[in-house]
Amino acid sequence: HESKVSVLDRILPKYKLPTSRSTTPDQVLSTALTDQTQKSSSSSWSYGEFAKQYPNVNNIGIATIKTASADLLAQVVIAQTPVSEIDWQRAFLFCAFGATYLGAFQYWYQVNIFKKLFDVDKFTSQPWSEK
Repeated sequence: HESKVSVLDRILPKYKLPTSRSTTPDQVLSTALTDQTQKSSSSSWSYGEFAKQYPNVNNIGIATIKTASADLLAQVVIAQTPVSEIDWQRAFLFCAFGATYLGAFQYWYQVNIFKKLFDVDKFTSQPWSEK
């Protein structure tokens, strides 16, 4: 078995962790492991970053899923259609409507036209108390 000191000797140069006489080996090892966990989790996929980087694609996806879900809910719950008898042609038509009109066109319209009609940047930069 390797001692904690020899493991720390290999970790310290890699992470360039500060040490002092008051720092225990357990504290240094814990800091190194925390840093590694943060690095690996920061490289994972983030929905927030995706939405910021691809707002149009994000909006199309949300509108498509929302519209398709609403139609399936209407068919199964409201109309009480058995799942085996769902009208899939209708469901896919709602998917297409959600993607093209609600997703793509409405996103374009609201972003481009509303920016010309209203001072969107001023409004979005205000604190909540002033909105």
